[in-house]
Amino acid sequence: MKTSETFLAARRASLLLAGLLGTTALYSPAQAQEALELDEVVLESAESQEASGDGAVTGYVPSQSRAATRSATPLAKTPVTVNVVGSEQMAQQGANSVAEALRYVPNVQAEYRGTSNFHDEVMIRGFTAYSGKSLDGMIFGGSSNGQIDPLLLDRVEVVKGPASITYGQVAPGGQINQSLKTPTGQGRKYMQLGFGTQEYMSVTGDFEGSLSADGSLRYRVAGAGWQKTFEGGLDQNRFALAPTLEWSLGEDTTVTVSAIYQRDPEAGYRNHQSLGGILEPTSSGLYYPDNFTSYAPAFDDADRTTKSLGYEIEHRFENGIQLVHKARVNAIDLNHKGVSADRVTADGNGVDLFAFEAADSTKQLTADTYLTGEAQTGSVSHNWVAGFDLQKTEVQDTYGRLFGVGTYDLLNGTSPDLSSVVIPQMWDDTTTLEQAGVYVQNQMEMGRWSALLGLRHDWTETRNGPTDGSAADTVYTDQATTGRAALSYEIAEGTMAYASFSTSFTPVIRTDSGGNPVFEPETAEQWEVGAKWTSADGRLQATAAAFEIEQDGVMEFVSGVGWAQVGKLKSEGYELELRGDLNDQLSLMASYAKVDPRYQEGPNTGNQQQRVPFETAALWMNYAPMAGLTLSLGARHQGKSWAGASNSLSVPSVTLVDFGLSADIGALTGSYDGLTARLSVTNLADKQFVASCANDRVCWRGEGRVISASLGYEW
Repeated sequence: MKTSETFLAARRASLLLAGLLGTTALYSPAQAQEALELDEVVLESAESQEASGDGAVTGYVPSQSRAATRSATPLAKTPVTVNVVGSEQMAQQGANSVAEALRYVPNVQAEYRGTSNFHDEVMIRGFTAYSGKSLDGMIFGGSSNGQIDPLLLDRVEVVKGPASITYGQVAPGGQINQSLKTPTGQGRKYMQLGFGTQEYMSVTGDFEGSLSADGSLRYRVAGAGWQKTFEGGLDQNRFALAPTLEWSLGEDTTVTVSAIYQRDPEAGYRNHQSLGGILEPTSSGLYYPDNFTSYAPAFDDADRTTKSLGYEIEHRFENGIQLVHKARVNAIDLNHKGVSADRVTADGNGVDLFAFEAADSTKQLTADTYLTGEAQTGSVSHNWVAGFDLQKTEVQDTYGRLFGVGTYDLLNGTSPDLSSVVIPQMWDDTTTLEQAGVYVQNQMEMGRWSALLGLRHDWTETRNGPTDGSAADTVYTDQATTGRAALSYEIAEGTMAYASFSTSFTPVIRTDSGGNPVFEPETAEQWEVGAKWTSADGRLQATAAAFEIEQDGVMEFVSGVGWAQVGKLKSEGYELELRGDLNDQLSLMASYAKVDPRYQEGPNTGNQQQRVPFETAALWMNYAPMAGLTLSLGARHQGKSWAGASNSLSVPSVTLVDFGLSADIGALTGSYDGLTARLSVTNLADKQFVASCANDRVCWRGEGRVISASLGYEW
């Protein structure tokens, strides 16, 4: 452990680096004019292929992304696996959350907690993404907390493997980056009404245009309001709004300001079922009712408010170097109480319950400043990035729990009366993480060969103590150097093979059962080899990758203990994906993946990780039999997983079928231009299945059939 003076020195070093970066940007070499001309060509090409690499995706074949490298880079030349899901794909597949948007991404278990729905809880390549997600390249939320409505997003990206060089403290399996909708200059205005099963009703809108005569000041406002009611009367509803302003100050400077306000008065539910009654019958042969959601709907309650405000400034200097500075403030407040299973009763006719009450308040400030540019040294071209970022995350966590509050009657499906239950508070702590990081990266090309080298150094300080200040804070400081190295070779036009190595470092801000931050940082490293192919016309894209990830200090929740570090975990596997817009009538996505995550230390050494499906496959096709009408059909397969680390009981595999239909009424009828209708059905056969189980004791039920329909108008 390091001293807090080290952390202060790191922050001073970051400010010094900022000065050095500014000095570099002002320096203009003799070849400045050539660099400027080259950058103009690159920018023009990027604008014709999804602009800056973080905007809307046209069709099913994304061409560029900045999620893995911080600059708009063709996916065909990015030496790591990046999966991109655009807003059109989310709409066609009926995704109501970011987790649901990732259902068709290989080696991603998007809903391992089944119907529990107010967090985006995802596992990637065998690892839980506890370190949160990113919004426009900056950390957003933490643990599983922090959910943004997908209707506010242009795209969702998964950067596979440790990605510390880009995002700092991340999970070893990968990082999820979300991109807010931004102005496109098209002046589009769109309204949509929706309805469906679970008494679903929605009103959504997407408006953009110009606030100045010359088009230099542009706006976009995306919004959504919806509600639904689940079996037993448990409700979920939301109002979300995301306004964005983009101001072009001449040809070289752009300022973007964006905000999110999302109010979830009834945010949904998050509970589990006992293994007996879900994965296998109880001793009396009983199962939970179909479509079970809550043990006590009248008691369950979740209320969440999400606020976020950010800005980004981009400036291109005369020498072609570009400065990017961005910052964001997030505030996520969640109050939640509910009931979950303790154990099946001895007679097998019921489930003994415990009640809990929690309040989480997350306040977050992130800032990122970097320079990027191009240079030529002999026959080697360079695309470099250098910068620093800062983060401060404060989480106030209040929690209480009470066992023996009653019994859920499996025989009759009835709940106990919990109206008089008073839950004692177990802790009320505040944990603060401060982080400062500096990084450099260089992408080099020489003929058919390319190399990527990146290094990052982080300083962190974690403080934890009672919120009321009744005891002194416990302080932990640490630092680490992480990085990425990759080598690729262009075998033929559009075909690239690569090998990469990357590392990560994640301070653990979770506490033990006593509320103490006693855990060491999680570290990980990954080897990945792969190949990418893109057709000459850019309409067909294939990727293949094999990987090996090893994580040290793995965090897991252990029954009877709480959060604990269980040692090392090693995950090996491979992924295949094909995407194509074959013609104006047919588009498709197909994928297959396998993963083998095994404990390397502790009592479960040699066993495979629990909850992880070891095989996934997916196929999605869009077919337009006539102008204005599109039919969609998809199938997603989730392979077998273990119900516990002992590997004594398995969760069976399942294959689900999804269906979609969209109609452009104007194109079909010759009138009502701008009017569209859409239908989506997930789990068409309404299969009842188990999403996953843990600790050979608790399970999560998968979601049954969901039907939604909408009518939209664009003008």
